[in-house]
Amino acid sequence: MSAWDELRRPVWLFDPVSCRGVYANLAALALWGASDLEELLSRDFSKLSPAVRTRTERLQAVTADGREVEERWTFYPNGQPVTVQAVISTVALHDGREVLLFEAAAAEVEAEERRAVEALRHSSGPVGLFDGAGASLFANPAAFAAYGLDAGFEARFAIAGEGEGVLARAMDGQATGALFQMRTRSGPRWHHIDCRPLHDPVTGAISVLLNERDVTDRIEAETARAAAEQKAAMAEARQRFLTDMSHELRTPLNAVLGFSALLADAGLEPVQHGHASRIHVAGERLAEVVEQMIGRSSQGAEPVRT
Repeated sequence: MSAWDELRRPVWLFDPVSCRGVYANLAALALWGASDLEELLSRDFSKLSPAVRTRTERLQAVTADGREVEERWTFYPNGQPVTVQAVISTVALHDGREVLLFEAAAAEVEAEERRAVEALRHSSGPVGLFDGAGASLFANPAAFAAYGLDAGFEARFAIAGEGEGVLARAMDGQATGALFQMRTRSGPRWHHIDCRPLHDPVTGAISVLLNERDVTDRIEAETARAAAEQKAAMAEARQRFLTDMSHELRTPLNAVLGFSALLADAGLEPVQHGHASRIHVAGERLAEVVEQMIGRSSQGAEPVRT
């Protein structure tokens, strides 16, 4: 680390696990507005915003294999914004810890651009830029949190072929705004997407901008409401059916029972009286079965078998 001490470029080491600095040269101390190294290393950076925390996790993942990443960062030492262009890599300390190495240079950026970049990085919705083949060119922290590292365009879509179609339309100059089920690290989620072509500001080639908004809670609420409405409609239809069936079955049965009772009291011959009695008993049994059937059907149970 002593080799970095006299460099004019700010260089510092940051431990993403403890969220504290490990080392900073004199230029970095000036950048961070620290009186000395001890004062800087005593600062607690654990209260990171979700976007910055996710961005730091992505840096760990990207640089773990020895790669370097060049990014623009805005820091707020003592509440004052400082924008730098930083080359970031992972280095191993003598105690085995892996920390992030920042090598920074001042970046002259227009105020509007700085605000736009910060707004994009802190957006809660996934935003990604892809080349014509669907490879990731840029992902904001929300996109990394949703899909992980370097998730390709088509791999984000839960249903095979949907992403390919959206990408093809974008490369043909057409925008897509629609609801899709996406395959995220948290499982399937419903996202409303806005996908459109634009020129890559770095290469000039046609690229694809994908802006997503998670609407899973709304879709699930609408689905639950539709299911409840369907259940209520089925219950109402069943009640109407039971009312109609009760009338259609009970009315003739009551007539049969009344007529058979009259016959039994009409002084018939023994044989005829026996027939009338059997008719009455059978009618009573049938009426009992009908009552049980209607009662069980109103409760959603299986009808009585006889």
